[in-house]
Amino acid sequence: MLNRLFTQRASFAMMRCLQTASRQQCLMMTPVAVRLVHARGYNNFDDHWSFIHNEINFALNNSKNTDNLVFCYRKYGQWMTDRQIMYGFHFIGMNKLEKTPEFWNEIVPMVKNQIKTLDRETWKALYMAVEGAAGMYLQDNEFWEAVEN
Repeated sequence: MLNRLFTQRASFAMMRCLQTASRQQCLMMTPVAVRLVHARGYNNFDDHWSFIHNEINFALNNSKNTDNLVFCYRKYGQWMTDRQIMYGFHFIGMNKLEKTPEFWNEIVPMVKNQIKTLDRETWKALYMAVEGAAGMYLQDNEFWEAVEN
């Protein structure tokens, strides 16, 4: 009886020791802030606050002319994801909207820079860019070379 009691207490003590060791091990890990951005450099929807992502989506979906889309690119350009950038470009191309000087100075350079970072994980954005450029009959060698690479 005494032997059995001793064994139970020893196993309880052993378990308690293991729990304490694992707790101390967990405390030894230091908290590190990590930003999960793809190595190629494109933003994802969870790289910033969700309300910014939703605000950009609402602004883009309610922009029906080039001037409003240019405003969205100016205001939200640093937070836009690859698909949001390509959405406005695609919308202008497929709906044959006016290509103002702001379009050429604001939107097209941003699209060209974003195209260089796309890979096989972001094929939807690449598809939207190519279809939008084809829809507006874009004759920009730099754009098409970036697409080919």
